[in-house]
Amino acid sequence: MLLELNAAGFGAQVLATFSNGRVEAWMDARPLAPEELASPTLSPRIARLLHAFHRVRVQEEATPQLWALVRSWLESACSLRLSDPERQARLEAVREHARHARRIFRG
Repeated sequence: MLLELNAAGFGAQVLATFSNGRVEAWMDARPLAPEELASPTLSPRIARLLHAFHRVRVQEEATPQLWALVRSWLESACSLRLSDPERQARLEAVREHARHARRIFRG
């Protein structure tokens, strides 16, 4: 899907793909300020680009990969053990958030 969107001119240029990831070109960009979003010249341009973006036909992937990846990260976060007690205590706080997120994602 990313390559199809990229071919239509959206996103950073994909330089290479691998079985476990990709390399993308640097995009020299910044977030817009709220007053820029309200600009009478910029808002119509954004709307046209969003319209074009949503009209791009992409082939659907057979299996969504995002949530499987998030779940694997959560599993890793829940099983990691650190030798430094202070860092382990901070990790336990993160782990509790991960457990909560896992319940949400399963729901």
